[in-house]
Amino acid sequence: PANDTLATALRAQLTQITRRVQQLERCGALDSASDQRAVAWMALRAGVAGAPVLQDAYRWARLAVLNAPTERESWQVMAATWDELQVSLNRPQWFGTVIRCTSRGTRPCALADIDTSRVSDAQRVEIGLRTLREQRLVADSLSRSRRR
Repeated sequence: PANDTLATALRAQLTQITRRVQQLERCGALDSASDQRAVAWMALRAGVAGAPVLQDAYRWARLAVLNAPTERESWQVMAATWDELQVSLNRPQWFGTVIRCTSRGTRPCALADIDTSRVSDAQRVEIGLRTLREQRLVADSLSRSRRR
């Protein structure tokens, strides 16, 4: 089907972009937290689309935190990339950022499994994330909008 062809092409293009970013990194071009956050978000989106780049996304997000430990945005991208990486490895996420929706209308959207012993709601709020209750409400809202 056409969708499979488009998805395959998109994954290939996103993988190629990530490889180019890796080259730029080796040349020292990714030296700021802002740059590292930007490429981490890009690689996270690529990983969600199926490109094999989540480990790079997480590494760049960690570098952003190390370079800007007081910037919430750095912590947010690190939490999101960590969760997506864990879910991709069939492990529970920690921060509750990953919501999965199955094929339209078949099942509701829900948070991927969470290890609630790892991160508290207070820690989530501290870095600018939603509490688990708020995140579950977002998943419920997505489910309702998909049923229409």
